[in-house]
Amino acid sequence: MLAEVLQVSCKKRIGKDDFIASIRKTLQAHYKDKSVGRFTLMFKALGGTFLLKESKAKQHIMPEFSKVPLNSDEDVENWLRFYDMSPPLIAVGTLVSHDPGLDLRVQHFHSFSHHGEGGHYHNDTQPDIAEYLGYFALGEFIYRLDKPSETHLIGRD
Repeated sequence: MLAEVLQVSCKKRIGKDDFIASIRKTLQAHYKDKSVGRFTLMFKALGGTFLLKESKAKQHIMPEFSKVPLNSDEDVENWLRFYDMSPPLIAVGTLVSHDPGLDLRVQHFHSFSHHGEGGHYHNDTQPDIAEYLGYFALGEFIYRLDKPSETHLIGRD
């Protein structure tokens, strides 16, 4: 069985949103509060990979677990260690157009490279030269295991 794949190729970031947030927000604007859909099948998530061909990227590598509670986005930002990493970077992860009430991260991508750099992708840092090529498969279902009884939005980008 052949799977349909969404290919996204772009150059030069013109807005503040990162590559993945741009895709996610475009889907959300089109489909509103519905799960991402096509024809008669309902898709709820995209998973895939992208190549950041040009531009450095702001990424973090998580340090040792914090010994103190992280109670705000500012606490998380101060705890994480951010780096400007060189292209090419290959990233894998998932995104959803919106959280359908399952306490999901709406996007989460990690990268690696053949030159020893990688981490959690946040954004390119050179928008005028940024170039991306991504391939995303459409998921039919989301399975949420161990949904927390209490939650928060701290540290979700």
